[in-house]
Amino acid sequence: GWFFTAFSAFTVAFLIALLISWGGVAAIGIMMVLVVFLLIHSHTLFMRKNQAEEEQRQKSDYLNVKEVSGKRVFEYCEETAVSLLIQVSKLYYTTLNGLIDHKRKVLKSVQPEIDVLLQQTKTEKTNVYKTVSKLNEDSLESAQLFVQIIDYMREVSLCLRYLGVPVYEYVDNQHTPLIESQCSELAQLNEEIATFFNLSLHVCKNNRYDNLDSVQAQKLLILEHIDQVQKKQLKLIKKKQISTRNSVMVLNMLTESKNLVLFTINMLKSCRDFYYHTTPARIQMPLSES
Repeated sequence: GWFFTAFSAFTVAFLIALLISWGGVAAIGIMMVLVVFLLIHSHTLFMRKNQAEEEQRQKSDYLNVKEVSGKRVFEYCEETAVSLLIQVSKLYYTTLNGLIDHKRKVLKSVQPEIDVLLQQTKTEKTNVYKTVSKLNEDSLESAQLFVQIIDYMREVSLCLRYLGVPVYEYVDNQHTPLIESQCSELAQLNEEIATFFNLSLHVCKNNRYDNLDSVQAQKLLILEHIDQVQKKQLKLIKKKQISTRNSVMVLNMLTESKNLVLFTINMLKSCRDFYYHTTPARIQMPLSES
C-alpha cells in the first residue's frame, strides 16, 4: 500500500514538472485554475454535507427530553416522510431523464444527493433505539409503527441508490444510449411515477389518508406498466436489438422502480395507521390490509 502511494505521488510530481517545463507560465496558470476549481468543488460538497447533518440534528431535537409522546413522534415521522418523498421524487425523475438523454453530467450531479439521503435514513435508523426508549409506557403500538416507518424510509433510499448507481455507471462508461422504444417507455414510466409521488405527498402532508386509494390505483397502473416494459425488454434481448449491459441495467432499473413504489406505499400505510392511532378523537376510516 505505501509503495503504491509513494509511486503514485512521484509519478504525479514528475508529470506536473514535465507539464510546466513544456507549457511554462501558461501551464502554471491552467494548473492554478484547476486547483481553485477543485477547492471550490470540495468546499461545496463539504458545506452541503454539513448542512444536511445540521438539519438532521435540528429535526432530532425532540429526543432531547426525558420522555416523548406517541403524537410527537408521529409529527416527526410525518415531517421526515414528507421530506423523503420530495427528495426521492426529484432524484428519481432527474435520474431517469439523465438516462433517457444520456447526460453524464446530470447523473453525476445526482449521486452526492442520493448519498446524503442514504446517510439521513441511516441516521434515522440508528436513532430508533433512542426514540423507542423515550416513548411513554403506553406507547408500545406507537413504537412498532415508528420502527416500521423508519425501516420503509431506509428501504426507499436504498432502492434509489441501487437504481441510480448502475444508471450513472452505464452512462459514465460511455455505453450505447438507449434505443428509441426504450426512451419512450421510460419517459412514460417516469411521468407515472412522478404522479404517484405527487399523490403520495398530498396524502402524507395533509393527513388525507382517506385518499390513499388514489395512490393505490396509481401504484397498480405503474406495476402493470413495469411488467409490460420488462416483457418488451426480453423481446429486445431475444432479437439481439440491445446489448447485454443495456438489458442488465434497464431490467435492474425496472426492478428497483417497482420496489421503490411498493416500499413507498408501505410507508404511507404505516403513517396512516400511526396517524389514526395518535388521533383517537377523529372519526376514523377502517384500516384495510391492502
